[in-house]
Amino acid sequence: MVAAVVVSFVVLVALSTPIVFALGLSGMLGLVLGNFSLQKLPSALVAGSQSWVLLAVPTFIFAGSLMERCGMSYALVNLARGLVGWVRGGLGMSVVLAEYFFSGISGSTIADVSAIGSMLTPPMLRAGYRPEHARRWWPRRRPWAFSSHRPSS
Repeated sequence: MVAAVVVSFVVLVALSTPIVFALGLSGMLGLVLGNFSLQKLPSALVAGSQSWVLLAVPTFIFAGSLMERCGMSYALVNLARGLVGWVRGGLGMSVVLAEYFFSGISGSTIADVSAIGSMLTPPMLRAGYRPEHARRWWPRRRPWAFSSHRPSS
């Protein structure tokens, strides 16, 4: 049964079927081949979506969007730049510090990276950081990220 589902998924993807339809059709094939009662499917779908963890995902996305639109993420970045921006390599350190502030507010690493990281990569590139160093600063958000990555001269 598993092999049939995998083969049907691979064939549908090879035929350029959109992933959502390939997953749906191969999943339905698995349900039919596994003798799952299709009458129980709606209640199983509703029961699976009644999770508090799943409820948090759109809430974090909304919170990140709200913080960006209200200018809160820019205010956090300005605060971080004011605290450590004057130190040598302070732009990179301010990225990490802004990530710390933002993670305490949002509670989601993915929201942090999407809100702060995409906003601070262009200024780091303009300041002379190499692209691999500019992209390396913001996903880490850890104390050991305060390393000797310097803007190239």
